[in-house]
Amino acid sequence: MKETNVAEVIGDYASVADMLPHLSRLKPDVVILGESGNILNRCLACYEIQSVCPTAKILTLTEEHQDDELRHLILSGASGGISTRAGGAELVKSVGIVANGGMDFDSDALKRLMGRVPRQVQSDKPAALDALTERERAIMTLVAQDYTNEEIGQRLNLSKFTVRNSIVEMRSKLNIKSKTGLAVFAVQHGLLDVPRIIRGVEDSSP
Repeated sequence: MKETNVAEVIGDYASVADMLPHLSRLKPDVVILGESGNILNRCLACYEIQSVCPTAKILTLTEEHQDDELRHLILSGASGGISTRAGGAELVKSVGIVANGGMDFDSDALKRLMGRVPRQVQSDKPAALDALTERERAIMTLVAQDYTNEEIGQRLNLSKFTVRNSIVEMRSKLNIKSKTGLAVFAVQHGLLDVPRIIRGVEDSSP
């Protein structure tokens, strides 16, 4: 998709870290985010892209969006998601939709989530954070940095079983299904430094 009557490619980068220094200059209408990395990596990338270029819409490429992953991406600011198997015409169409302020995810998955995704994430911030103890916040922050239960315990002077039980309790309190969900929650609610974590995720990639 070099250039069409809908879109023109103004940059092509191997990673989010490579792209970020150019965003403020290029001011893209749409950023197409590749499928490399796990859901946390992509959610963190959404936050970092928006922090540098708030007007950019984000379209993610993926094999398939699970409902929980789709929810995290929407809450992180993604406007669309398209299969890596999609043809050029479908990609151009999706770019046009999100560039004009629309959302373009799998329609069935999006319908299932419409009633469950809050319109304003920040409005839930105080209540959600108030539900957590200081220890739970500390554990969640380390979970988001991909520390194991044992490593978290060593840092906080807790047993790995106490850490495990705290994670289970947090997931129950917040109705979050996975440790990845806890990590995304930590980023969404300002519990850790997104740029630093993004660099850490990319540096550890094979």
